[in-house]
Amino acid sequence: MTLRRATGEAAFAADLTRPDTLHLAIRRSPHAHARVTGCDLSDAEALPGVVAALTADDPGGLLQPVLRYVGDRAAVVAAEDPELARRAADLVRLDLEPLPTVLDPEAALGDPENVAARVEVDIGDVDAALAGADRVVEGTWTFPFAPAVPLEPPVALTWLDEDRRLVVRTSAESPFRVRGLLADRLSIPAARIRVVRPLVAGGGGGSPDVLIEDLCAVLTLRTGRPARLALTAEEELTSTPGRPPQRVHIQLALRNGRVSGLALRLLVDVGGGTDGAGGLLRSAGRQVLALYGAPSVRLEAVAVRTNRPPTSSPRGADDEAAFALECALDEAAAALGQDPVAFRRRHLRRPGKSGPGVFAELEETAGAEDARSLGEVLQAGADRVGWSGRSRASDRPGPLRLGLGVGLARRSAATTGGTGGAASLRLLEDGSFTLAAAPSSAGGADEGAFAGAAATILGVSTRRVVPAAVDTDSAPFEIGEHAPAFFAAGRAVERAAELAREKIREVGARLLQVAPDTVEVTDGAVRSATGRAVSFAEIGTSALRAGQPLVATAAPSAASTPASDAAVFAEVEVDSETGVVRVLGLTAVLAGGPFEDPRPAEGQVEGALAVALERALAAGVPFDAHGVPVTPSLRGWPLVAAGDVPPTSVTFLANGEPSTRFGAVAVGEAAGRAAIVAIASAIARAIGGTVRSLPLDPGTVLDLRVR
Repeated sequence: MTLRRATGEAAFAADLTRPDTLHLAIRRSPHAHARVTGCDLSDAEALPGVVAALTADDPGGLLQPVLRYVGDRAAVVAAEDPELARRAADLVRLDLEPLPTVLDPEAALGDPENVAARVEVDIGDVDAALAGADRVVEGTWTFPFAPAVPLEPPVALTWLDEDRRLVVRTSAESPFRVRGLLADRLSIPAARIRVVRPLVAGGGGGSPDVLIEDLCAVLTLRTGRPARLALTAEEELTSTPGRPPQRVHIQLALRNGRVSGLALRLLVDVGGGTDGAGGLLRSAGRQVLALYGAPSVRLEAVAVRTNRPPTSSPRGADDEAAFALECALDEAAAALGQDPVAFRRRHLRRPGKSGPGVFAELEETAGAEDARSLGEVLQAGADRVGWSGRSRASDRPGPLRLGLGVGLARRSAATTGGTGGAASLRLLEDGSFTLAAAPSSAGGADEGAFAGAAATILGVSTRRVVPAAVDTDSAPFEIGEHAPAFFAAGRAVERAAELAREKIREVGARLLQVAPDTVEVTDGAVRSATGRAVSFAEIGTSALRAGQPLVATAAPSAASTPASDAAVFAEVEVDSETGVVRVLGLTAVLAGGPFEDPRPAEGQVEGALAVALERALAAGVPFDAHGVPVTPSLRGWPLVAAGDVPPTSVTFLANGEPSTRFGAVAVGEAAGRAAIVAIASAIARAIGGTVRSLPLDPGTVLDLRVR
């Protein structure tokens, strides 16, 4: 947490207003599927202070006549203040023709028009493995829709600058993606749009796309006035993209004490949206097949459209299949009477290998291999918790039961193309530097680490490297997806600093009239062997006067992103009479380092463990038979508070030559996924039964006893 966050001085997207701003409110669909046959704005427009409105009849196609989920955008009203806008939106009268509603993803499969994406991998003879198995472990796991619920609901403010360019200030996490989507939807050149992303208050991956920015932009272009829209907590919970509901069916063929075949069917409900469905399926395939090897593997992954809210890829949206496989391995080990840690060790595949064959369909690259093996990480965690002596559930009297569980994860982040992040350093006339890193944000938790890394490489104090505000005019382009952002941006910063140092060396040597290989860059100056020196300030001034500013930009390929390995052990206490779970401790061991500053990596892991607690025990929104979310407000949302987070232990096993020097590594998502598995495993071992769904709320935990 930066000082600006802690003192309350940080400015978020919602903190800025402009004179003469219009405030927007959305009239949302009450039905899961309906056609708008009429829209009466007369009562809304009769209110003094209502300025404009948008409906499906307006050109541009931002609002569609067919509404595809409860909460879909039917009309938008702009007024002089937020409360007036909300009152006016409530007065919009909609004439709706109900259409057939599809809420069951299995039923959606019956219509090819509902299939958004399909990915299949078939290696070996899975049917023969199942037929010849000594035993088959089989089950179906279900996972609910779960919104990201960030601290800051989506907010956007748009206005026209002095050159009549559209400026967009947004809480969305990828400004370049917002610019591209707006240019496409509004049919204006991307060069006419400037997107500014200030500090993001914990987006959680839930705001990658354009949710409200297009509505604000259209009203600004139409009226010439600034336009602002901030969603309420209810809108955030019920109508913004979240983690998609999923069903995973697994068959594990066991022969001679080993897994001889794996058949996995993944069905993902992407709701009313389809953007990124194929990428989500491929990523899920990479995560589920990244850890373990089997002679025969069959993966069938399908994404279907239903009349639920649209989904996106918030943190861990591709984890569910891997979670189900880990649970199945626990069941297989129990069925064979084997220790689950030892059983996992026997089935691990080697780092960087795709098992039997390369899964080109999943767009996997080898990435940068870790020096530490998965087995070492797993064994180190087991040693730290004393697994060999505590692997059995407690048999103490009374309703409180103790359990110790294990989860293993490899986050296979590398893909076949694209840049994961970018950074640019500019030397100014006084010898200081501006740093623009993307994805990043001025004032964010990562800016201090990035500035410190660049300063160390350049040999100057951290205060001489100033992070620049992130906007699409000044920041280097980044694609906004593929590699985990912190690692990608951190690696880009390191590379940009190295390039800047080399350019400084070359310019300094030229000013000193000596060969570059005869000078040293140290203490803010370039120094020759004879003792002559030229300062960074002189170099910066010379470059600017020559019309050749000294700028270094780097954008490493996402294909170089390494996999990250994590083993997490969880100890829980379960009340067998009430189903209430208390997590007593989480121990995480990961491959990585050594780092000059391990705190960024440790912070990632600790944050991921806290998020995992909520995903395991609380997160999920059910829907009624009409597609209406049952939990429409935070009042009924089972938030996990800071006081619920147990003591955590984070250990890194040094790799010898880490892919980044300063702790910017892609470790959070692997640790989070492993922690969810570990918590579920511990609960199952404490109370008995088998885990088949998340979240593990008290009712679900009590049901484990009767399975």
